[in-house]
Amino acid sequence: MSDTRDKNIEFNVSSVTEFTQEYFQAMSNAQKEIDLSDLPEIIKVIQDTIDSGSTVYSMGNGGSSAIADHLVCDFTKGCFTDHSKLKSFSLNSNTPLFTAISNDLSYKESFSKQLEYYLDDNDVILLISSSGNSDNIVNAIDYANQRGIKSITLTGFDGGDAKIKSSLNIHVSIDNYGIIEDIHQSLVHVIAQFVYLKNK
Repeated sequence: MSDTRDKNIEFNVSSVTEFTQEYFQAMSNAQKEIDLSDLPEIIKVIQDTIDSGSTVYSMGNGGSSAIADHLVCDFTKGCFTDHSKLKSFSLNSNTPLFTAISNDLSYKESFSKQLEYYLDDNDVILLISSSGNSDNIVNAIDYANQRGIKSITLTGFDGGDAKIKSSLNIHVSIDNYGIIEDIHQSLVHVIAQFVYLKNK
């Protein structure tokens, strides 16, 4: 896979201050261009998960795996109130299981096979992928679609297959991994804080 951290975007490297300002400006511009039309439905799906006592399963690769793990903190602890709770679990977090599936079966099944083990009918999957084309991400969406399970994706670049195949999507249209991941993390915070305040 080619390194696309700076594809189609150039920053001034003569000064770290100017580089930082340009980075933040590019992030601000990307945020303004995001299509948030699926966000109300995403909130509804998350709320339905709370109401039914079901679970949100998150997943991602590389930096996105860290966001998937971080999501569990924000959704489970951050959304807990005296009368409601949002159960969430990262499919990245059980390293022995993740690596056993990857080694004994294939990496592309590292998420879909876990979904076979864990997924109940009212559960939801939330997938974070900058490219949207990682085999294990796309296979997980395909499995969820076969089961009639809702899938939420956060994508970047051109969105890839994940954007097309998932039930709901928020797409960050920029070709810079750092900015995509920064915004994906912010979107997780937005969802968690909004859901918490609505249930407080």
